[in-house]
Amino acid sequence: FLFLDADVLRSGRFDEAGYKTTLPRLQEMQAAHPEWIQRRVLKRHLAYGRHAYRGEILAVSHRWEQPEAPDASGAQLRAIREYLQSPDGLEVSFVWYDYWCMP
Repeated sequence: FLFLDADVLRSGRFDEAGYKTTLPRLQEMQAAHPEWIQRRVLKRHLAYGRHAYRGEILAVSHRWEQPEAPDASGAQLRAIREYLQSPDGLEVSFVWYDYWCMP
């Protein structure tokens, strides 16, 4: 799986890179900021019964605001960042969000 480094969102590095409203699709991020994308191999037996990745990975389920832009208003990015900065989100290392993580 490909993930976005949670610290990129938590720290605001995306904002410093010029992404004021939302992040671009995976292919654009890989070209401009390959260090933001992390490849992880997840093991099914650890994920299912043992919940080994709980807390470490945030998988976001969401609706697309527009057919060509899942988060045109930036509301989803703001909500994800707020969660990552909260006490519950501080242990998250990786974020999976389809537009940012799927080729």
